[in-house]
Amino acid sequence: MAISTGEFTSPFFLLRGYENCWKCGNSSRVVGLASGDANSEPYVLQYIKAMPEAFLTEIHKLQPQLEYRLSQAIDASYFMNFCSCCGASIGDHYIFSQPGGAFFPITDEDTQHIEVHELPFLGSFSFECTPAQGIGKAIIQKGTRVSPLSSSP
Repeated sequence: MAISTGEFTSPFFLLRGYENCWKCGNSSRVVGLASGDANSEPYVLQYIKAMPEAFLTEIHKLQPQLEYRLSQAIDASYFMNFCSCCGASIGDHYIFSQPGGAFFPITDEDTQHIEVHELPFLGSFSFECTPAQGIGKAIIQKGTRVSPLSSSP
């Protein structure tokens, strides 16, 4: 996991899905960020250590269970999701890198369960994170578009 500071450009997308909590087993809503046009290969931003405050404000409108926490597994802090039932951390490895995780869909049907919210930011912004390419295009193209940003259940 290489974390670096980089500039990412609009459009920006908030990805929203569900992940089972490793501790209590309940399904909990999780979010991720993607940057770039779906016609090219967008970046999925993982292990975000720093982001513009305006992004965090928008994310918290839909996902209050995201905060800067220490990951025991990697001995580093980053913005991570946590379980809405028991408060356990839900690390990026499980939602982005494990087949069947919230943002690692196996089938087109899995992809359609991911909500894709376009964020209201234009231009280039600096993030300290691990950018990844590969699955973002499929999620943005085949996920369920929710516009404008809304707090559907």
